[in-house]
Amino acid sequence: TVRLLSQSLPNYRFIFLSAPSEAGRIGPVVEQLKRQTKADVCLANVSLGGLVSLLKKSRLLITGDTGVKHMAAAIGCQVLELSIGSSSLTRTGALLEGSLILQSNEACAPCRHSEKCHRSSHLCADG
Repeated sequence: TVRLLSQSLPNYRFIFLSAPSEAGRIGPVVEQLKRQTKADVCLANVSLGGLVSLLKKSRLLITGDTGVKHMAAAIGCQVLELSIGSSSLTRTGALLEGSLILQSNEACAPCRHSEKCHRSSHLCADG
């Protein structure tokens, strides 16, 4: 997504959000994007207060995380919501004018996130 967006929006900064406990998993992805693209990419390890401050300054949040999307919508930051797996756009969608929800078209979605997927892979998130 960053590779594609950075081609049409070369002057934008792409900030990957993470809790401090997630930095070890997300940091390498961000570093790889920095090496492979010309995009302005960085990682922000933020607390809840830092997240709110950053969202107030942001133009768009792209997320599949339900908590973060609702904070962004409450603040007025537009959201591109990736509604896959257990996410249900009619029950938990971030309904804010100008925001967009992309939902999986799989017959089994939304599923119960607390249970193992009955398929060999999560088709709703693949591809």
